[in-house]
Amino acid sequence: MYVENNERMKLQGYYFKTLIQLRKRRPVAGQYHITMKITVNDDIAEIQTGVKMTENEFKDYRLGNFESNDMSMKAAIFQNLESRAVFEFSRLVNEGAHVSAALIRDVLQGKRKGYSLLELAAEYVQVKADSDLRERSIKGLKTHLKHLDEFLSWSGNRGLLISKVDVHFAEKFVYYLRHEKNHKYGHVRAITALVKSTLRYAYTLGYTKEDPLRYWVSPKFQHNPIEFLTESEVIDLQRIRLEGSEEISKDLFLFQIFTGLGYSDMQDFQRSWIRKNKFGEDWIIYERAKIKNSRASLPLLEEAREVLKKYDYKLPEQTNQVMNRNLKIIAEKMNLSVQKLTTHVGRKTFGMICLNRGVSLEVVSKCMGHASTEMTRKHYAFILDDTISREMSVMKKQTGTGAGYMQVV
Repeated sequence: MYVENNERMKLQGYYFKTLIQLRKRRPVAGQYHITMKITVNDDIAEIQTGVKMTENEFKDYRLGNFESNDMSMKAAIFQNLESRAVFEFSRLVNEGAHVSAALIRDVLQGKRKGYSLLELAAEYVQVKADSDLRERSIKGLKTHLKHLDEFLSWSGNRGLLISKVDVHFAEKFVYYLRHEKNHKYGHVRAITALVKSTLRYAYTLGYTKEDPLRYWVSPKFQHNPIEFLTESEVIDLQRIRLEGSEEISKDLFLFQIFTGLGYSDMQDFQRSWIRKNKFGEDWIIYERAKIKNSRASLPLLEEAREVLKKYDYKLPEQTNQVMNRNLKIIAEKMNLSVQKLTTHVGRKTFGMICLNRGVSLEVVSKCMGHASTEMTRKHYAFILDDTISREMSVMKKQTGTGAGYMQVV
């Protein structure tokens, strides 16, 4: 049994209707629960009105017989609930939310005001965690989610709706990360990428009608000059004798220099990564932890093999913090040229030595497991310029001015 009403609307492509109905299930003393059915396009949800009626009372309601005070009060409850539903429907549509019957029901029940950014970001991270994304990448996403949560709490807006996120919000988030938390641009870019991915996720699922950050670009990396050891410094590092934890850090660092492995990949190193090629030579072949489906392969150099032999092909475990602390001490002892010796310098030194010795950009990119040669070019452009200058010198007739002409013989 139903009673139709005038609460029907069409707004921005949505068809909306409410319907007060009697549920003929589980009567109590002949009375049935009265519910309101919410319809948004093809989506349907139901909400309790808190009112009970007998079948005869509901028939009177349908016919508009509100003579008793009790019936008038019940009719007023229905009208108020329908009016609230219309208001929330209009509000959500105008705010750009993806409106569903379930969303309006939840709003009326006080469960939510709409799809919040934090809620959807957590949902997105969980979806990625349920996929085949690497464990370290998932850990990074959860850390970025924590930063977003802290920013929303700091700005007093933890319940910010996804429909309210815009370029102004993104810029404010960047300012917070840079000036309140002192994060470097590389970290800021990674954290804000979570917001962009969440909005893209929400748009793909139809939670929003548009992606307001589609064309917004988070701060570009501002690369400081790449720190690396010179070849003579690498030789000195090989010769220096240290003890305990510092000796382990030195050996691990040298292994990075002669393999190009990042810290996380080095910690995952397994003997099974060493494979024979068709010529019987040992190669290191592995999938990088940082980039999905990014395979790196390179010959096992003797310097790296010496480190592996020292530890019976099972590299010792050492946290990134401990290793960086020890490297700082080693740099001071050796008076090295680098301003900040870290685990990442080892990988950069590998790339620098390769390019300086004339190894092609494509080969270096493959050895380091870069996603593209463009990534290698971006990080080592200054070395490539030096190489070009050195190699092109054979094409010039020196004039003493530093310019010169092409020498034709």
